[in-house]
Amino acid sequence: MWDIYVCHEVRGMTPDEIVAAYPAITLAAMAYYWDDKDAIDQHVPNAVADGLRLCGVDVTTTAEAGLQGVSDEEHLVYEH
Repeated sequence: MWDIYVCHEVRGMTPDEIVAAYPAITLAAMAYYWDDKDAIDQHVPNAVADGLRLCGVDVTTTAEAGLQGVSDEEHLVYEH
């Protein structure tokens, strides 16, 4: 699922482009991702943050900071 997230959300790839670039990712896997996108996406930032912490990087997620659903301006002024 992480591959689909990165390809679509970060790289802006279409489903056809994802399948062409990564034949192991099926349209069924992408359908599963998009059907459960909200639930899956909620866990991606936590997984990334955990991985960064294992590498010694100090990181705070939006959820941890209590900034979900706030304006961009509020994000920009946040200091932890």
